[in-house]
Amino acid sequence: MLLTGIVAHRRIFLDFFTFRPKKGQRSWLDAHNLAGVAALPFHLIIALTGAVTLGTLLMPWAGLAHYRDASAFEAALAPSLSARTPTGTASTLAPIGPVLAEAAERLKTEGMNQVYVYNPSDSAATIVIMGDNNDRIAFGTHVLRFDGKTGKLLADTHEQRPVVTAFAVLYGLHVAHFAPLATRWLYFGSGILLLIVTGSGLRLWIRRRLRRGDSVRLVLLDRVNAGMVAGTPVAFAAFFLANRLLPVTLADRATREIQVVFAVWFLLLLLAVMIPARTGWRIFVGLGVAVSGCIVLLSAPWADGVERAVSLVALCLAGCCVLALRSMKADQNGV
Repeated sequence: MLLTGIVAHRRIFLDFFTFRPKKGQRSWLDAHNLAGVAALPFHLIIALTGAVTLGTLLMPWAGLAHYRDASAFEAALAPSLSARTPTGTASTLAPIGPVLAEAAERLKTEGMNQVYVYNPSDSAATIVIMGDNNDRIAFGTHVLRFDGKTGKLLADTHEQRPVVTAFAVLYGLHVAHFAPLATRWLYFGSGILLLIVTGSGLRLWIRRRLRRGDSVRLVLLDRVNAGMVAGTPVAFAAFFLANRLLPVTLADRATREIQVVFAVWFLLLLLAVMIPARTGWRIFVGLGVAVSGCIVLLSAPWADGVERAVSLVALCLAGCCVLALRSMKADQNGV
């Protein structure tokens, strides 16, 4: 989509310096061009690295053609992360504190990213700790393996295979664990611009075709666009509401939070199909403001760094929703 957009917009860089507010469709097109060019390197890199990161999910056939199943492929790709074969003999896990302390000493400036415990009740239990990338762009390929029964170090592995190293660099660019706070906010802002590019592009495409005739297909697509573009942020914001409202003692609480996202998403899409697109946009954007405000209030007193970050993101979402409402009000052609 990004590449075809660059080819199709022959004046994309010239139009970058042009913005005409309160001009209806022309304003939306100018905003589309501006948001697309302002963070174009980010858009291209995040799309490429995202495709590489999900490569085995999007195109699993190459791996499955050479390996009997996905687990065998993953074991060959990252042997240091694989589990030992269970013995069937019951055992207790060693205290995790000393293991983490030794891992922190060995990883030093890298930091720890993930901790896996395989077969915790078996005598062949294994504790695997992955390094992070706090000191470099490439994602952590430094892996420590400990015996789960004794807590002793089994292996200290640095992955050196070129393909895996290339993947680590691309994945590191995608997740940006290496980046300081200012760079991460630039990532966030560029992501908002990508949302604007996608949303405005969908809107311009459907509005141009609606002028030729209100077919059932186009009207339905117009309504679905409202549910997807404006409803998706509301659905994901519902995750944070669920995180703050669901009882801490609830069984499978993490799973329930994810289920809330998809339940809200489904209901919003269903509502979008049932009401006019103009009404749908206004309802969903208004819900975005309301949900964001609730997240900020429920995160008070914002003493924790994570709570402050979530509150700031929620405020940014609310601000984008307010701007969207003003843009729709100014657009005489409607949404």
